[in-house]
Amino acid sequence: MTLFTRGVSRLLGLPPAKHRRLVREHDVPCPLDDGTVLLADRWYPAGHERGLPTLLMRTPYGRSGLMAGEAAVLAERGYNVLVQSVRGTHGSGGTFTPFVHERADGPQVLAWVHEQPWCDGRVATWGSSYCGYTQLAMADGADPALVSAMSPSVASADLRGLFRPYGAFALASMGGWVYGLDPEGRRNLLATFRHMRAGKGPRERAYQALPVREDDVVLTGGERHYFRDWVDSPVDAPYWDQFDARAGHHAQKAPMSFHAGWFDIFTPYQLADAEELLRTGRDVRLTVGPWNHGGGFGMRLRDALQLFDETMKDGPSRRDGRPVRVQLYNDKRWWALPTWPAPADMVAWHLRPDHTLALEAGDSDARLDWADDPRDPAPSPGGAALDRGGPADNAAREARDDVLVFTTPPFTQETAVLGTPRARLRVDADVPSYDVVVRLCVVDAKGVSRNVSDGLQRLPEGAGETDIAMWPVGLRVHPGERLRLQVAGSLHPLWARNLHTHENPATGTTTAVAHQSVLVGPSHLSRLELPVVSLSSADLAADQNP
Repeated sequence: MTLFTRGVSRLLGLPPAKHRRLVREHDVPCPLDDGTVLLADRWYPAGHERGLPTLLMRTPYGRSGLMAGEAAVLAERGYNVLVQSVRGTHGSGGTFTPFVHERADGPQVLAWVHEQPWCDGRVATWGSSYCGYTQLAMADGADPALVSAMSPSVASADLRGLFRPYGAFALASMGGWVYGLDPEGRRNLLATFRHMRAGKGPRERAYQALPVREDDVVLTGGERHYFRDWVDSPVDAPYWDQFDARAGHHAQKAPMSFHAGWFDIFTPYQLADAEELLRTGRDVRLTVGPWNHGGGFGMRLRDALQLFDETMKDGPSRRDGRPVRVQLYNDKRWWALPTWPAPADMVAWHLRPDHTLALEAGDSDARLDWADDPRDPAPSPGGAALDRGGPADNAAREARDDVLVFTTPPFTQETAVLGTPRARLRVDADVPSYDVVVRLCVVDAKGVSRNVSDGLQRLPEGAGETDIAMWPVGLRVHPGERLRLQVAGSLHPLWARNLHTHENPATGTTTAVAHQSVLVGPSHLSRLELPVVSLSSADLAADQNP
């Protein structure tokens, strides 16, 4: 046990370590069927070469730094931990193409682990983000009998929405990820931190540059074929089928612990995974908190250890028939629910000509206009993004002429909004292609407006109906606070802007100003629909500091 692991354990509130001395075996080779050799580091308590359950983590981020810290903390609690570098990264053979090889490589690695003399037959998987996807991808093809438990956090089994939420390219998230990627292992942790801090300028230049397809050169100094594939491929292209591991993931029987955040890039797709698994009776525990992609790490680790101890060491169970725990944004309490989604009443707030949101549509119709210029797109403070994600002050965005704002009266009682909001709007524009962007904000008693959910629909020229299933939200609205809906044509660089021309959005450089409208009033019934739930003291989680 080191000062680092002791400090981390105390900071994260982990159960006590059981072993003080660890052994780290470097560069353990794992051969694959095509001759590729993947390298791993194995951590285990000294004196326990065999006879312990194994935790498998597959990662493109190297085996030192944070990955080594996670492995050490887990090994100190009585586990054999294998941290493996995926194909083409940090010494492993082959070529790294993000996400592509994990469905084929993962099952082979799992079978190889079971053949090792130090494996006692109990194997679970652990990891977040890419390391969560490697688990779900591995499950598509793995023998269910070989998996004892899984703990994939902030990850989903189908990645097409990650790259193209609502069909628009996730520029800030995927561009920022490519900028920070270091598959060759040339940077240590400190160098990576400095690289990211120094990279604000290059990232901003890339986000403003056209064509989007060539942003990889601005970000990294060279072409990245996978980045160009992501930009080139529309959301319905067969290209994305290789990233869909849902069938095998749902065929697994092992208990699972999911963690998500309301401001995370995977949330809609991870919640869809959990909903399907819960519906079919799988043993799934789902925790969702008011975090962005990196938040809630201590809870992820504590819950994973609890699951591993329960399934592989006969530890105590925390199951009480309520497998879903949520913490709402703007609320410090934890709520326990029997399923996802929670039963909700959809409450309609109508957009009115005076820029209010009201429970009645009013007596008059109006056409409210704005101009969206791709050369000066409306910015995206916060949101579900890797780069600058989370809730943010939206004052500057709401002050722009190209962002319409509709606001409710102050709420008179506490209200819980939990689920998927919908924006149903009647819109119009004069360009070949245009986007309708909606953003839900909560406005506090001081007038500060912070985003909690976004959505987008891409439409062809002319009038059309939108029905936008927005980003899932967990929100507590307090008396005196208001809700606000923004309607605009861009949310950049969260999502790549629409050029409003006939050009391919990946390779196009010509832009046009879109003159857009939203039609409001009783003839059009443009409205925001919110899932309002009734939470009582009976729904409070027994552990308010899980």
